[in-house]
Amino acid sequence: MHPESDPTATSPATSPRRSPWGVRLAVTGVMLAAAALALGIGHLRKLSLEELKTSPTARARADIIYLERLVRHYMRVVGTPPTTEQGLKALVEARVVGSIPQDPWGRPYIYEETGGVGRITSLGRDGREGGEGEDADIRARGP
Repeated sequence: MHPESDPTATSPATSPRRSPWGVRLAVTGVMLAAAALALGIGHLRKLSLEELKTSPTARARADIIYLERLVRHYMRVVGTPPTTEQGLKALVEARVVGSIPQDPWGRPYIYEETGGVGRITSLGRDGREGGEGEDADIRARGP
């Protein structure tokens, strides 16, 4: 008797034994979906409502704190802080970071090295030294 005409023969679709590849592909698909979801949630966190409400001054201060941490890491790797002439672009050249952010008003942060200490500043909304309120110079610690 031919297997196709045998009513008692089991077809691949009704076979009690499943392919291990099918199970592996299903598990892999679930794992990839979970990873994609986790990455998406991480990116959404960056755009949380509280962060969108943050003032430009607070964002500049947070950027400066972040940049100061990168300068400290650069110092551990290289042994000295970047010079004033090198500026923050030395962090990119040393592959400490991919790019340097601009301040909230679209200008580069100012980096000055004095006596082995780097100081990072934003000139505030008006882009000039001094000022008050949103126009005041911004540093990580106080004025």
